[in-house]
Amino acid sequence: MAFLGYVVTVVPLAGIVAAYQNRAFEGVGWHGGQYAEAFVVGTLVLLVAGAVLQAWPAGSAWRSVGRGILLAGVTGIFLTLIFMVLVGYALSHMRFV
Repeated sequence: MAFLGYVVTVVPLAGIVAAYQNRAFEGVGWHGGQYAEAFVVGTLVLLVAGAVLQAWPAGSAWRSVGRGILLAGVTGIFLTLIFMVLVGYALSHMRFV
């Protein structure tokens, strides 16, 4: 069941990334910042949902789903942090002539 929780989390986050790559919401005025905000807010909401599901009584299948959601949410946070570090590194090493 943890795999189900992981998939339930990864699909919307991957959907946000795919929407950004295809500029799906450009017609309504979305730019990179809105997609980044949607990714971060989505990750935080999923972390809270995973924590709530972890609070179910022991032996419940929902605890396993919550564990998968938490794992995917933490993965999303780490990917965001890695991306931010890489962008910062790239910008600091650019040669502006």
